[in-house]
This record gives sequence, C-alpha cells and structure tokens, in this order.
Amino acid sequence: MNRIFLNVSVGRNLTISLVLLLIVVVTSATLLFAVVIHHSDKKELEHKGDELINNIVKSIEFPIWNFDIEAANKICEAYFLSEYVCELVIYEAYTDRVIIDKKRFDKEDKKRELFFIEAPIYHNNVSIASVRIGLTTRFAQDRLINIFYSYLVTSVVITLILVLMTSYLLKIFLKTPFNNLIQGMERVSQGTYAYNFDNAPREKEFSAIVSRFKEMACKIQKREESLSRAKNYISVVFDSMDFMIISVDQALKLTHCNKAAEHYTGSSMSEATGEAFVEIFPEFVEIYESIWNAVDRRISHTGLRVSFENSGEMNSFSISILPISFEGEDGAVIKIQDITEDVRLEEIMIQTEKMISVGGLAAGMAHEINNPLAGILQNMQVIENRTTMTNLPANIDAARTCGTDISVVVEYMNARSIPELFKSVKEAGSRAARIVENMLSFSRKSNSGFIECNIESIVNDTLELASNDYDLKKKYDFKNIHIIREFQENLPSVPCDGIKIQQVLFNIFKNGAQVMVENDIAETPPCFKIYVSAVEQSSQIEIRIEDNGPGMDEETRKHIFEPFFTTKPVGVGTGLGLSVSYFIITENHGGTMKVESSPGNGAAFIIRLPLQQIKAHGG
Repeated sequence: MNRIFLNVSVGRNLTISLVLLLIVVVTSATLLFAVVIHHSDKKELEHKGDELINNIVKSIEFPIWNFDIEAANKICEAYFLSEYVCELVIYEAYTDRVIIDKKRFDKEDKKRELFFIEAPIYHNNVSIASVRIGLTTRFAQDRLINIFYSYLVTSVVITLILVLMTSYLLKIFLKTPFNNLIQGMERVSQGTYAYNFDNAPREKEFSAIVSRFKEMACKIQKREESLSRAKNYISVVFDSMDFMIISVDQALKLTHCNKAAEHYTGSSMSEATGEAFVEIFPEFVEIYESIWNAVDRRISHTGLRVSFENSGEMNSFSISILPISFEGEDGAVIKIQDITEDVRLEEIMIQTEKMISVGGLAAGMAHEINNPLAGILQNMQVIENRTTMTNLPANIDAARTCGTDISVVVEYMNARSIPELFKSVKEAGSRAARIVENMLSFSRKSNSGFIECNIESIVNDTLELASNDYDLKKKYDFKNIHIIREFQENLPSVPCDGIKIQQVLFNIFKNGAQVMVENDIAETPPCFKIYVSAVEQSSQIEIRIEDNGPGMDEETRKHIFEPFFTTKPVGVGTGLGLSVSYFIITENHGGTMKVESSPGNGAAFIIRLPLQQIKAHGG
C-alpha cells in the first residue's frame, strides 16, 4: 500500500484514497444489501410455498380420499403451471407409493438448488397422503444479481462523479494554492527572501504555512547576511594584507590565495586554483619539502628565509608554513612576506651604526693625528726651503761656514733627486690631511648652514664642475660621457648645505665615470641618466643617478658605504668618498641614500632629501 503513495501528489493520494474508500463502502453496502435481499426473498419464497402447498392440500383432499387420481392429477396440473413450481410429488401416507410425480427443470434450475416444502393430507383427521413441492430459487437469484449489477453500475457512476468533482475541487482548493505556494518558495530558495507571496492562498491553514515560511526566510536572510558580512570582512582583511597567504591541499595544489599573491604572480585566484605550488611559485621551490612536512607530518615551519635575484635585484622573503585540516582534508597555509626593503633598512641601520662609530672615533683621531701631521708638513717645508733656495742669506752664510757654496749644495740635492723626495713627502702629508678632514666630516652634524636650494641648479653646477675632470693616467675625460637629464617641472626648493650636496653628487659622478671608462664597451658608450622628482607621499626630493657601467655584486653593494671599503687597488683612493657622502645625506640632512645594482646592469644611486629642514641629529 505504501508504494502506491510514493512519488505521487497529495491530490492523487487523496483521490486514490477516496476511490478505495468508496469501493470498500459500496462493496460492503452491496454485500449487506444482497444478504438482506436474499433473506427477504427466502422468506417470501417460504411464504409463497406455504400458501401454495396449503391450497394444494385443500384441493386434492377429496380426490385422494375418493381415489380419483385423474381429478387429483388435473388439480396438480393446474398448480404445476406456476413458474415457481419445478417439482410436485404426492405419495401415500403408509406405503410411500408415489401417486403423482411431476417434475420440470430447465438449465438454469438445474444449476440452482430447489426449495422443498412438504405437508401431509388429512381427511377427518386421518393422514391419507403427503404432498411435496420443489420451488425454484431462480427468480430470487436473478433479482439479486440484477440488483447487484444495478448497485455496481450506480456505484461506478457515483465514484466517477465523485472522483471528477474531487479532482476539480482539489485543483481549486489544494493544487493551485500549493503551486502558488511552491512558486513562492522557489523564489525564496533562489535568494528573494523579501518575496511577499502575493499569490499565496488566504485560507487559514495556508496562511499559517506562509507566515511560518516568511519567518524562516527572514531568519535565513539575516543569517546569510551575517555570514556574507563576516565572509566579506574576512576577505577584506585577508586581501588587505601586504604579504602573500597561500593555502594548499594534500597534493600541494593551490586552494586559495589573497590579492597580494595574485599581484605577485599576475594570475587570478580562479586561474591559480588547482595548480601545483611549484608551478605558480617556481622561485620558492626550496621550501617544497617544508610544505610537504607541514601537510604530511603536521610540522610547522617559521622564520624561513628565501633570497633570489629578480630583474637584476636581490629579493628576500620571510616564510612561515602551518599545517591545517578542514572537513577531514589535510593541507597547509603558507605566509610569504617580502622583506627586501626590511633587509635593506637593516643594512642601512648597520651602516648608520658604523658611521656613528666612525664619527666618534674620528673626532678623537683627528686631534691626535693633526698636530704631529702639521709639524711634519711644516718642518718638511722648512727643510725644503733651507736646502733648495739659493737666495736666502741664512742658507748662503751656513754654506760658507761649512766651507762650501749653497749652489753646490743645491746641485748635490738635485743630483740625488732630493726635491722629488720632498715633493712626495709633502703630497703624502697632504693626502693624510685630507683623510683626517674627511674623518672629521663624520663628527660634524650641524645644519646651521642650510639654506633653500634649487636641486636642479646644484645638479647642473656639479656636472659643470665634473666636466673639467680629466685624468691622463686613467685615460678618461668626463666631457666624453653622455648625460641624460629628466627633471620634474616646478620642483620645490630644498633646505640643505649646497656645497655638501655638491660634494656628494661630484663623488658619485667621479666614481661612476672612472668605472664606466675603465670598463668601456664600444657598443655601450658611457652614459649617466639623472632623474630629479618630488615624492609627494613622503614630502621628499629624489635624485636618481644611473650609469651603464659593469654594476656590482650583492656583497659589494652591501659594503659600498662602509668607511675605507674600496674596490680600487691599494694606494688608489681612500675608501671614504661614498661613506662620507652617505653620512652627509643621512646624518647631516636627515635623508636616505641607497644603491641598486647587479652585475652587468650598471648602478643606480638614489638620494632622498626632506623638503622641510630637520633638527641636527646631534653635535
């Protein structure tokens, strides 16, 4: 029975139930009516039989008593004409000899049982014979069958009428309202939570369903809005992070990544999802084993660092890897943070600390070296005057006292190249004095000489000064170097010490020119590109000087601003030029100075000066 009601509509179930109920009721009623009719017909047949046999007994009493068999037979013939009588037998009372025996059976009577009634025949209270009649039940049964068929046809017609009426009424009061309700539910399931169910039925039961469904839709809407807000908030937080967040599954394939990762790879999350980690981030292949350990062995990794060269620049990344498990699936989340700038700032801080240390040392050294150095140079000048000048009276008198002539002494000195030695000593002393002067620059932190300067004029003046730089030994002439200038219009003035800034720029131009000329390649003649622009975000002026020289490796770049660090041969250069320049920019002017370079890609010195005068760092 249950199978009948599976996967069918409520209307059909109700219709089937109604039909089955009608069949049971009609069948029960028909059977009950048949029993009643059968019982009534049986009673009527008994009554008819009793009446008939009483009449026969009265009619043939005297013919049987008088042995008038012929008369009795005629009387029996008359009664035998009745359609109910199929058998009529008269036999003597004591001998049971059959006197009259009449039988009539058609095919229908033979199929049915006969109803027999027997009665004695008395004459003067003496039993003289017995009569037995057999009545057919065919008419009662035919009547019962006709009534049954009538009831059956009537029941079928009524059932069909009821079914049609029920279907029609169900369509009006159930199917159509339900369809309207289902349409509204579908609208709600599609996200239209504010749907008003305008076509919904107004009956009490349906109204209750609609009311409860509206309440449910309202709760779902609020819950989804809350989840959506939470998801959007998490997504905003996730995507606002300036470091990369990547999640992978057990196969180390990407399942999610934030905007920083999309920006780094140039691929959207939809494009990257499902791809292997090493295919999207091949430069981080060395952490592949660590990711696998996080996924397979649930081991966390923090503080990992990966460095590699990209576009001629060394990039550094800090990496953390944590195992995760979601809905029974193991994976890992990877945090990759670009710390290239942090590493550079760290290097700058180390460099600054070195500068400060050298500054403290330089102040003490300067006084200790300057006094004896001044004495050496002064005495060297006196020796030169007393041995090479022939017109000094004191020299002439001293020579005569010694029995010689001053000209002879001078001739001897020249013959032994003593003047050249004097010159070398003086040059060495002057060089030492310049070194001390540069060292003293580390301890001078006053900005009292700052004035508003035009950086464009300072750059042009420095280039004009550098154009006069000519070194026969190194075979270079600054005038042969191509200069490209790109200056932003309407640049603001900068509070600075123009002479010091010019010293810094001249040092960069001179070093770059020497390196480019020493490594000159015919296809790429020496060239400087100079960019000056305002950095609005930090209220600074940026000076960027690029050359097309051989560049420098990472180790050289890290130490380029250290005092006494030089790549030149011993005796050529002091190694203080760039360190002094760095100190002038960072300590004296509160700016920044860095270099970007890689082998074969030239070098770029980037100087930033604040647009507002700062207080001296010390001194």
